[in-house]
Amino acid sequence: MKKIKSGRDVAYVQSNYLNERSCAGWIKKAKNPSAEVRKQWTPTNEFWDERVVDITNYPIVQRVKYQLDEALDMDLTLTRAEIQTWMTGTRAMLHLHLGDEATWNSMIYLNSDFEGGHFFSSDGLVIKPEPGLLTLFKGKKVLHGVGEVKGKDRYTLIFWWK
Repeated sequence: MKKIKSGRDVAYVQSNYLNERSCAGWIKKAKNPSAEVRKQWTPTNEFWDERVVDITNYPIVQRVKYQLDEALDMDLTLTRAEIQTWMTGTRAMLHLHLGDEATWNSMIYLNSDFEGGHFFSSDGLVIKPEPGLLTLFKGKKVLHGVGEVKGKDRYTLIFWWK
């Protein structure tokens, strides 16, 4: 994995962790929120139940754990994993994952056929989504957000690790 840094913020990335066919298969498993949910979305009413699928017990978890442990000499333990649908118009302001026991977060981006939707940090770290890209960062330490998604929905697998 490649280390990227901006100021104090650090993330690790690996391109092409999943191929296009695998990414498309995960997108088929994702939720497709209704038009009513899409109309009602606001940053304070995020409709997570309508946008996420729990994949905590899927084999991909062990595959990602092995990759991260081997590449970065870690011993991660999963707290949860999800497929997330980021609907057109959604975004996340700068935040930390303080309410969770996990220290680390990793994502696999599943598509890039939208505008925006990039990962950004308060110290200028920017990660542009590309299908199959695996990332890892300290969600409790790196103040981060997601740029507004435009055009089409953005799909990711996200993992919380301790």
